[in-house]
Amino acid sequence: MQEKQLYAAILHQAIEDLQLKQELRARGEDWKKILVTDPEYYLFISKSGYPTSFNRICDLLNLNPDKVRQGIMQNIYAKALDNL
Repeated sequence: MQEKQLYAAILHQAIEDLQLKQELRARGEDWKKILVTDPEYYLFISKSGYPTSFNRICDLLNLNPDKVRQGIMQNIYAKALDNL
């Protein structure tokens, strides 16, 4: 159980970091000064060979990685439209 909580926390942090990156970009700030890694790379590009890769965590949490990505993108687009 604790292992699943850890994996869920990693996924949650990546999503929060992506939202922060989008907010910083919208304000014209350099996200690289605040975030250590690129959450977009982790969520959308990284390979699944690592124990904490996005795809692996989704598998361990019984989540469909493509559906999670789709939900993340829908949330980002909705927030962007709200800020227009």
